[in-house]
Amino acid sequence: MHELSFADAARPSPVVVLNLPLTDYSIGHELLLFRRRNALALLPAEEFAALPFDQQIFAIREAVWLCSDTFSVRDRIEQPSVFMLGFRWNEWKRRRWVKRLKHLLPEDYSLAAAEFRNYLAEAHPKIPTPGEFAMEVLYPDETGKGRAFGQPLVVSLYQYVITLPSSERPDCAWDFPMAKAMWLFYAHMEMQGNYRIENWEERDEQSVMDEAREQGRSQKSEDSNSEPETTNAKPSSGLATPPPDLSSEPDERGNA
Repeated sequence: MHELSFADAARPSPVVVLNLPLTDYSIGHELLLFRRRNALALLPAEEFAALPFDQQIFAIREAVWLCSDTFSVRDRIEQPSVFMLGFRWNEWKRRRWVKRLKHLLPEDYSLAAAEFRNYLAEAHPKIPTPGEFAMEVLYPDETGKGRAFGQPLVVSLYQYVITLPSSERPDCAWDFPMAKAMWLFYAHMEMQGNYRIENWEERDEQSVMDEAREQGRSQKSEDSNSEPETTNAKPSSGLATPPPDLSSEPDERGNA
């Protein structure tokens, strides 16, 4: 049922933003962007667009540059005390890349922000869960809704990834693709009975209820539009209206 979504998560399409190829978005990239308080990754599109333009440019360039390498490479070469040669090489590449961006227009940065948001959206798939109506019909005896996670999702994903066999994950667990980790993690939770991913039966039951609700809204809208308009006009008595009394009309001098 969700095979296509998982295939997209396991092998995401190549993404190029500001002429820079991005690596698969990983749980480590999520950590880096949050640690940097990157505005492009944290703010909704409307709030980000309200920022001064120079701050928008900085956030876009920073986000794109961070995701152009894997977490393990980026985390290592940006620490001068650990890897000075790599730090200098990385800084030279970054300055050279920024120099090539000087001719870009504001429209180019708006497009880059939209492309990066699409890149983030693909890395955060919405794992479908059964609707409320489907749960009531198919599982009427279950009353508890469970408890939401208290720890950050990125921590849960990391804890799950490090339990995988070494042949199934990179040397650095933070390099594991975010979308793939989410699907594997929630599938593992479902196998343990701690989560429900929507199946065909649950989707069919919920779609029946959604269609019924939509038909009810449409019918209600049609009924409200077909109601006759009421006016406050007084009912006519059927008698002719008498002519106005002109004897009290003022003359040209203003005398009655």
